[in-house]
Amino acid sequence: MISRRGVLAAGAAVAAGAVAASCARWEPAASGVSQPGGLPDGWVGTWGAPAGGGEPNTERGLPYKSIRNLLHTNIGGQAVRLRMSNLYGAEPLELRHVTIALSAEPNTPAARPETMRDVTFSGQRTVVVPPGTEVWSDRVDLALPDDADILVTTYSTGASGPVSYHPMAVQFNYMAHGADLAAEPSAERFVAENSFWRYVTEVAVLAPEAAGTAVAFGGSSTDGSGSTMGGNGRWPDYLGRRLLELPPDRRMGVYNAGVSANRLLVDSNQYGHEGAGKVALDRLDRDVLDRAAARTLIMAHGINDLQQPPKVPNTPERLIEQFTKIVDRCHARNVRVVGTTLTPFKFWPSHNPETERERQKVNEFVRTSGLFDAVADFAAAVADPNDPELLRADYDFGDYLHCNDAGYEAMANSIDLSTL
Repeated sequence: MISRRGVLAAGAAVAAGAVAASCARWEPAASGVSQPGGLPDGWVGTWGAPAGGGEPNTERGLPYKSIRNLLHTNIGGQAVRLRMSNLYGAEPLELRHVTIALSAEPNTPAARPETMRDVTFSGQRTVVVPPGTEVWSDRVDLALPDDADILVTTYSTGASGPVSYHPMAVQFNYMAHGADLAAEPSAERFVAENSFWRYVTEVAVLAPEAAGTAVAFGGSSTDGSGSTMGGNGRWPDYLGRRLLELPPDRRMGVYNAGVSANRLLVDSNQYGHEGAGKVALDRLDRDVLDRAAARTLIMAHGINDLQQPPKVPNTPERLIEQFTKIVDRCHARNVRVVGTTLTPFKFWPSHNPETERERQKVNEFVRTSGLFDAVADFAAAVADPNDPELLRADYDFGDYLHCNDAGYEAMANSIDLSTL
C-alpha cells in the first residue's frame, strides 16, 4: 500500500490541476466534528448493505410474512441499533414487529433464545417508515461479540411495496408465512428463500473506544460476487477481521457499501441491472458519508465503467473527474479516501486492448497522482505474475473478473491499516 505522503503526480496530466487543488485544500478537521450517521458519539458501523432498488414483484410489499435476515457483523459492542429502509417504497412501510438475536449457529435461522430482543423506535414496537426514507431504531441492550452472526427479523401486515432490498447478499435469508414469528427462536417454520437482504441496511454498535468506521465503496467485487455462499469471504469481511487484531483504540468497524453492477458514470438500473443502485456520486452521502462514524472511504469503483455496456466517451478522463469530486466531498466531511487500483480481467468477454489501455491509464493515475490519502494496489495483489492483465488462477472465481475467497483476502491484505 502506498501512502499519500511522498507520492508524486507523475504521469497524471489528466485532471492534474484539479488534483493539486484537492490535495492542497484538505487537512483533518479539529475535534468536535458532529458524528456522521445521526447517532450520538460512540456508535460505529459493524454491518451494512445499501438498498439497491425495489424488489421485483413486490408492488404490494410482503405482508403477513416474517422475514429473517442473517447478517455477519465485524466489531462488537455494548449495545446495538438498526437502520431500517423504505428507500424505494411507494407507500409508507409499517413494520409491526422487529427483533434482533444472535444466531444459534452459522447459516441457520435458529436464534439463541436468551438473546432475542424486541427492537423499538421512539419507544414503540411498531414503526411507520415514510416512502424514500430510512429510520434508526432505539438502542437495543444486546451485547454483541466480535465477528458475530445476528438475525434481524421483520413482520408487516399492510401493503407497502416495493420492498427496499439488497440483491446480492451471498447469504441465504429466510421467510415464514402467516403469523408473526419475529420473536420465534426456532428455525422450524423458516425456509431458506433467497439471497436478498430486505429492509435492514445498517447495524451500529456502541463501541466508544473504536476509532470509527471504514466504508468499502464499489461494485460486485466489493459486494462479494464469487465468494463462498454464507462464508463471509468478501474483501471487506477480511478487512474487518484484520482490524479486530488491533488495540482497542485503533479498531474500526467496516460498512460494506458495495452494490453489484453499480457504476460511476452510468445508472445501471436503466440498462437491465435491477437493484444496482444510483450512480456512485449520487449515493455517496447516503451510503458513505451519512453512515455511523464514517472515517475512511475505500474507493473500489471504476471497473464496471470499463467493462459494462454502455461505455461513455473518454471513460478514463471521466472516471478521474468523478474520483476528484468524491475525494473533495469526503474531505469536506473530514473523511479520508483510500484509492484502489482496478483488478485485471483478461478473457472476460468485454476485455480487449482498448479496455486494457484504459485500465492501465486509470491505475497509473490512482498510483501516482497524489489525489488519494493512500492507495491499496488491488491489481498487483491479485494479478498473475506472468501476465499482469490476468487474474491469478488460484484467485479467480472462474469468470476472469471476480475473485474467490483467497483473492478477496489478498485484496484486503494489500490495505495498510495504519492509513485508515
